[in-house]
Amino acid sequence: MTTADDERRARIDLACALRSASRMGLGEGICNHFSIEAPGRPGHFLINPQGLHWSEVTPADLVTLDAQGRK
Repeated sequence: MTTADDERRARIDLACALRSASRMGLGEGICNHFSIEAPGRPGHFLINPQGLHWSEVTPADLVTLDAQGRK
């Protein structure tokens, strides 16, 4: 069983990965993204939102989408 803590941890990990990539100069361009499958929610993904610089992303900024791209 997946808990809210599992999603919280996934959000923290993804935000950290985005910020780390930004520090290494890997966040330039308009078509880049990182994503991770939402724990316990097959077919749903956490993704960084468009328009927010990777160096500024927090866990709360991440968006949950389904496989068809719907929020």
